[in-house]
Amino acid sequence: MATLAINADNAALVWGGAWDRGFKWSLNTECMICQGLYSQIAFTATGTALTINYDVAGTVVLKASVDGGAEATLTNGSVNEFTSVTVFTGLDDVAHTVVIRVTGATVANLFLAFTNVLTVTGAAPAFAAPTGTGPVYPASALRGLGGVDGLWCYQQNPIFSPGYSYPAILATSSVSVWPCTDSQVRFRSNATSLKLFLYRPATGAGSIKVFQDGTAVGGVLACPTVGGADMNWWEFVAGLDGAYHNYTVVVVGNVGCYLVNIMTVGGVIDFATTYPRNRGAIGGIGDSITVGTSGTSGDSTLSFLYKLAVAKNRPSYNGGVGSAYLCSGIVGQVGTSMRYTDITHGSPTTTFDFVVCLIGVNDIALSSNPPPTTGFQACYQNMLQGIRRNVGPSCKILALGILDTSNAKAGPLRDTYNGLISAAVTAMSDANTSYVDTDDWITPATDCTDGIHPTSAGYDKIVTELSPLITTWQADTDPGKANVATGNDYVFGGVSQTAAYPTTATSKAEQLQDDKDAITAGKADILDTRTILTIQGTYDLAAEQAAQFAAGQADQLATDQAAVEAVAGSIYDGVTNLLGTVDGTLTAASIATEVWAYENRTVTA
Repeated sequence: MATLAINADNAALVWGGAWDRGFKWSLNTECMICQGLYSQIAFTATGTALTINYDVAGTVVLKASVDGGAEATLTNGSVNEFTSVTVFTGLDDVAHTVVIRVTGATVANLFLAFTNVLTVTGAAPAFAAPTGTGPVYPASALRGLGGVDGLWCYQQNPIFSPGYSYPAILATSSVSVWPCTDSQVRFRSNATSLKLFLYRPATGAGSIKVFQDGTAVGGVLACPTVGGADMNWWEFVAGLDGAYHNYTVVVVGNVGCYLVNIMTVGGVIDFATTYPRNRGAIGGIGDSITVGTSGTSGDSTLSFLYKLAVAKNRPSYNGGVGSAYLCSGIVGQVGTSMRYTDITHGSPTTTFDFVVCLIGVNDIALSSNPPPTTGFQACYQNMLQGIRRNVGPSCKILALGILDTSNAKAGPLRDTYNGLISAAVTAMSDANTSYVDTDDWITPATDCTDGIHPTSAGYDKIVTELSPLITTWQADTDPGKANVATGNDYVFGGVSQTAAYPTTATSKAEQLQDDKDAITAGKADILDTRTILTIQGTYDLAAEQAAQFAAGQADQLATDQAAVEAVAGSIYDGVTNLLGTVDGTLTAASIATEVWAYENRTVTA
């Protein structure tokens, strides 16, 4: 029998979960340090026996499954000592698929030896990657790297706070993500299938939706639950064509799942080609209408916020919370169920250009006693002030009025409380905070499921109304501003300068006219054989060449004439009109005189 040992960076090993390459100083050994509960290693080992080399302390439990069988608990070695622990022995000398998982109450102090981490014994020992696997990428590493632009939020919701049901994996924020509605990561890949290493809380109903080049693939996919509290690899999309596409993985629903790794089976993530960049994010603050799942069968990507962000090529932050109130019952206090202070919990590189506030209907529809008018206005103003502190002075805040509703309690009070929202905006005295009248945006009888929550079609109407408001305002020094219609986009230096391209008939016509005016102003420099936006150039290349040739000829003739004129005294006066202007001035008499003088010269011996 022979043995084969491999290091932790061997291509046969598929690492799932949270692992860091590090060093255990007390033992002077390079190692792989586990950072997350339920992390795992998967591989294929050919042989009769297998060992894994690790050091462990505390209550860490390693379990191994061989060829899909039941997990068996490994016997930990001595504390503060790297030990080769048996994974299996006495098996047939064939290829065995092995998954080793980290379980137990904690992951503290688990170190896998980097060198010779696994050793297999057999007649021809070998390691290989399991069938159906591919390169693994940490989801956290995709935020902002290599042209990839994803927005993941670290929400600190009091109901689902870090430590509630998955403490170990969430202890290090750089390891995994705690997503809320519409959290997303974007990448470019040529994979044939996508697998996600994720965890779904037993208390939640998190779902994933995958988009390929903007089109949903597979619909809403429920995150599986394994034993109520496990994390594992799950294949969400298969049968892809293997060509490069832009992918967006979105968490839909009000309770998320925890995504740690992405596996691209049959391909890689392309970091060399720039993924289409997003501009500043659009944030949403509100209740279940903002969440967008109540009237869309749980699919928040059909809500106004996600659709608006996609239309404007921007990331979105969905800060909606179902059944959220604006007021907590105390005058001027913003409801604690809201996430308005979480608007900055997104990607560190993400800035917000817009925040859309749609809140207040629950205060008048669900409360036994609607809040007093002074208290409601104070609450709304405090919310706006809190948002402004978080997003900075240049972000545009849109305070939407409560939507039309057929709710028996909210309907009669809507106009009154919308007036209070408008008053709160006025009191802000903030040029970048605006009240938005939502009258007649939707028809509750046909656009809502219950008179309050819009359907997908209802959300489309909201997007239509909001879209013109997501525009650009440029500083006077911005390059290119003079040739770009207000509210429209332009590119300078290869970088998109915020806002959106014209989408309405009016804005398209305005931009077209501006473009035509710019072309008309410069048409003298455009070939007369070219027509751009119906405007023909007036530059006649043939005529210009002929004119330049003629000018060159005239200049050369004048030079030559001057040169001949300078020697006219040496040219017989019988020669005239040389080069059209020069006559010779040398006469016969002067020639005879010169000849006589020559013949009668005195020769000195």
